[in-house]
Amino acid sequence: MSVKRRLGFRLAVSVLALLIALAAVEIGARLIFRVQHHRLAVAAFPWIELRPAGPRLAPATHRDIFARINGRTIRLDVNALGFRGPELLPRAPGRPRIAILGDSIVFGPGLEEKETIPGRLRRLLPGAEIVNEAVPGLGTREEVDLLVETYPRVLPDAVVLGFYLNDSRRSIVLEEEYGDLPDFITSAVTRLRESSVAMNELWPRLIAAGLIRTGKLSTDWALPFNRRGWIEDRADYRRVIELAADDFGAAWREDSWPPVEREFKRLADFCAAHGMKAAVVVFPVYLQVKSEAADSYPQERVRAIAEKLGLPVLDLLPALRARRDGKLFYDQCHLTALGADIAALELARFLRENRLAP
Repeated sequence: MSVKRRLGFRLAVSVLALLIALAAVEIGARLIFRVQHHRLAVAAFPWIELRPAGPRLAPATHRDIFARINGRTIRLDVNALGFRGPELLPRAPGRPRIAILGDSIVFGPGLEEKETIPGRLRRLLPGAEIVNEAVPGLGTREEVDLLVETYPRVLPDAVVLGFYLNDSRRSIVLEEEYGDLPDFITSAVTRLRESSVAMNELWPRLIAAGLIRTGKLSTDWALPFNRRGWIEDRADYRRVIELAADDFGAAWREDSWPPVEREFKRLADFCAAHGMKAAVVVFPVYLQVKSEAADSYPQERVRAIAEKLGLPVLDLLPALRARRDGKLFYDQCHLTALGADIAALELARFLRENRLAP
């Protein structure tokens, strides 16, 4: 046997041995962890699936879930396309379809579907079909990605992008799973985790825990936030914002805005290319609503960018500030049923004024 043939034979044997070993590890993992039907779900929220493009709601989910944010048990119904709410109806002439993009604020944690902003809009705008395309943990880039991904199945006439002050940042779900790893690596790892129980179990236990998770997502702002000195003290207000630079405080950082402008332009261009109208609604942080020392710098930046691109903007800060003595927020950003009601009323008016809804 020639040297080349011997080397080729050895290589083939080595590859076969490696494949057998990997198969044994995979079979062992499925037996040890008792997994029959593998699905890559987010541990804390099993109704959210982790996919190469980012987190998505698990389609056709119908279950009661306990909401830690307010202690309620609510019904979660996710339709076949992976959106919270009812199945899409056959297109009716003269009845526009409006897609609402967003993160957990639009999704409505702790709220029944009818109490969420899209759920309330369905009653306020009976002449339109409202599609709740919100997924907890998304940033603006992932929200636009989701629009592009689902457009052929939804075909909306109008799109409303819900913008919160940390949306310039990467999806918090991807951040917690993959730290600072670039997107092409996170997508590849997610594909491996989707197909392999062994890889999915080893990633959080060994690789991610030891090498990837950096503790970047700081919650140092939580203590001064809960003390509420920022309500009257401007210095304390600014301190909370600075400590929250990885969260809502990002909106006061100059480096946050180029990515926002890039994604707003992508939204505007995609909608224009497909004959859709587009608009932006800005959700404030609770500090801005409640504090006597509050400013509106992020809202002003959003408006300047959006208007340059021809996107109408709804700023919810004035309407929520006008009702700030009520129970509007569960935490720094998530709206109560009352807060969602105020937001939905403002959004319905805004959509009619801008001819996005009848």
